[in-house]
Amino acid sequence: MAFQDKDWLSTENAVASPSQAFDDQKAASSNMPGKGSWHVVLSAVTLAAATLVSTLLALATQGIPQRAPWLMGIIFMAPAVAVLLGALMVEERTDAMTPRFNRGAQAAVALITAAVAFMTGCLGDIIYQYGFVQPTDIVFVMDRSVSMSSNDPSNESASAVQNTLSAMSDNARAGLVLFSDTVMDTVPLAKLTQGHRRDLLNALATPTDGSTNFYLPLSAALDMVNSTGSATNRKMSIVIVTDGEESEADITKQLSTHLAEMVIRCKAADISVSCVKLTGLMDPSIQSIVQSTGGTGVLVSNAAQLAGGLANISVSHPDLLRDQTPAATATAGVLLVLEGLVLGFALTLMLSHQRQKRLQLLLSPLMGLAAFVLCKLLAYPLSPVWVNEALMFALFGIVLMRKNRSTNRGITDGGTETIIDTFF
Repeated sequence: MAFQDKDWLSTENAVASPSQAFDDQKAASSNMPGKGSWHVVLSAVTLAAATLVSTLLALATQGIPQRAPWLMGIIFMAPAVAVLLGALMVEERTDAMTPRFNRGAQAAVALITAAVAFMTGCLGDIIYQYGFVQPTDIVFVMDRSVSMSSNDPSNESASAVQNTLSAMSDNARAGLVLFSDTVMDTVPLAKLTQGHRRDLLNALATPTDGSTNFYLPLSAALDMVNSTGSATNRKMSIVIVTDGEESEADITKQLSTHLAEMVIRCKAADISVSCVKLTGLMDPSIQSIVQSTGGTGVLVSNAAQLAGGLANISVSHPDLLRDQTPAATATAGVLLVLEGLVLGFALTLMLSHQRQKRLQLLLSPLMGLAAFVLCKLLAYPLSPVWVNEALMFALFGIVLMRKNRSTNRGITDGGTETIIDTFF
C-alpha cells in the first residue's frame, strides 16, 4: 500500500506511508500563519475589491458614448483580476486551502485567466461592432437663430458637432442644415472624407440671425436624404440642436401644420428624428415627431452640456454593454457567461485539492448569467446607468472561498483540518 498526493500543482509526489503523511501535514499545519478563518475574511475583501474596481471603471467611462474594444477588454478583465488576487492572497496567508501547492503555478493560472478575460471583452466587442452594427448616417439640423447668440455665446453647439464628427468613422456619412426662420446654409450628405469634414466645420461658423422655424429645415434635411439615396444596411438619423420653440408667425409654415406629413416622410425613408434642446421645454411638435420616429429627446440646462447631450444620441451606435438591440444582448450574454466559466475554472484549478468539488465552477457562470440579466433583460433600471454596470461586474466578486475538505477521511488537530488521500 502506498500513498501518493496527485494534486495537479503539487511540488511533492510520493511519501512513505499514510502515517508519515499525517505527521508531515500536522507539522505543516502547526506553522500555518493563517490558521483559522482567514479565507472567509479574504473572500469578503475579494468581493469588496471587485465591487470597487467595477464601480470606478463604470464611473470613469460613463461619459464615453462608444468605448473602444481595448477599453471593453479592461472592463471585463478588472473584476477578474480582483478575484484572482483575492485567491492568491488566501494562498499567501494560509495553507488551509491547498496545502503544499506551487505558488508560481497558481500565479501563472491567474495571469493566463486575466489575459483571457481581457481578450474576451476585446474580441467580443470587435465581433459585435463589425458583425452586427449598422453604420449611421446623420444630418445635423442646427439652430442659428438670434437667441442662440445669448444662450450659446461661445458656439458650444459647433464644438459639440465637431466632437461627434471626430468620433464617427470615415465610412459614415454626415450632412448639415443651418436654420433660423429660413434655411441659411446646407452641406450635402456625404462620406466623411477630410475635405467634407472641413466643409461641415466651416459652415458651423455661420453667424446667428432671425427667429425659429422648424418645418423648413426638417423638410430640407429630408430632401437631402432623398436626393442622396439611402444606402443598404445603414441607419439614417436627423439630429436637431436648438434652444427654442417655434416662433414662425405664418401658420402655413409651422411644423405643427405639416406634422403628419413629416412623420409619414420619415417613416417611409426609415429615418429617426432626435433633438438636443438647450434650456426650457422641448417644442411640442418636435417632441411629437421625435416620439413618432423612434428618436431620442435630450434636455440640457446650459451650453457646456451640449457636447455630452449630442454625443449620447448621435454616436453611430452605443457600445456592446449599453446597446439594447437583440444582437448586443445575445453577444453580451455569451461573453458574461464565458467570463464566469473561465473564472470558475481558474479558481477551481488554483484552490481545489484533488477530487475536491468546488462550488466556484458552478457559481461563477451563474454570476455571469445574473450579470447578463441585470445588464440586458432588466434594461438599466437604476439611474445613473453606470451604477447598473458596476453592480453587474461586481457579481463576479462572489467567490465563496473555503478550506479544502478530505474526500476520503479528514484528520484534524486543534481545529485545523489536514488532507490525506490514500490510494490502494
